[in-house]
Amino acid sequence: MSSNQGGLDKAKLFSSKELEIATDQYNENRILGCGGQGMVYKGMLSDGRIVAVRNSKTVNEGYLEQFTNEIFILS
Repeated sequence: MSSNQGGLDKAKLFSSKELEIATDQYNENRILGCGGQGMVYKGMLSDGRIVAVRNSKTVNEGYLEQFTNEIFILS
């Protein structure tokens, strides 16, 4: 991970229940794409914001670091 982690302060963690609601229980009609790490769904948060939600196939230490870096870049 980059030594400058300021972007992570802007990222919000959501509960699995919040993500299930936002994606209509990961409804196949909301699939945006499929990548090496899992499916990406279109979701709508309770405040109306549209988001992309990745439902990962696996979680390991290497993937977690890659994912954290991706969140940092996007934030």
